[in-house]
Amino acid sequence: MVLEGARESIEAFYVAMDMEREGFRFFMDLSRKAKDPHCRSMFLSLAEWERDHIERLDRYVEALRKEEKLPSPGPSQEARALREKLEGIFNTIKAEGFKQESPDMDQVEALKIGLEMEGRFAAFYKKGLEEAEDPVIRKFYESLLREERAHHQVLENTILYLERPIDWFAKEERPHFDGG
Repeated sequence: MVLEGARESIEAFYVAMDMEREGFRFFMDLSRKAKDPHCRSMFLSLAEWERDHIERLDRYVEALRKEEKLPSPGPSQEARALREKLEGIFNTIKAEGFKQESPDMDQVEALKIGLEMEGRFAAFYKKGLEEAEDPVIRKFYESLLREERAHHQVLENTILYLERPIDWFAKEERPHFDGG
């Protein structure tokens, strides 16, 4: 028998899995349409990150259904590896240097939709965090919220890279000015 508090978490996690599936499909679609190879890699990484969320949510649902010990609430090894992969993509862009190309405005608009979507996901996890009573479930929501905020940051960074590459390079290189 599933406990009442667990039943509410399970229902919320099913909603979250649907949201994450939406994100997975969105980023996979963008990866197929991306002209810039770095953006394509970034979109694939974000899609993989969303898939990782789905798998973690599924493990939580199964543990709650079976009344088993809940899995670790922190990011999975895969999520940590994906974050490192995304950092590597931006490091590669920096290493290759500035290339002035006109941005693909359809892609930029899609990224802005992605920002809104990630904002909705973050708001959902924040609400879950505020309402959860179980400390392990609270930590799980905290972990997902941090990762959604990281996705948001990656998307903002990518929009800046596509719309204003000179500003992006200036921000990433953090120039130092000498006084003399």
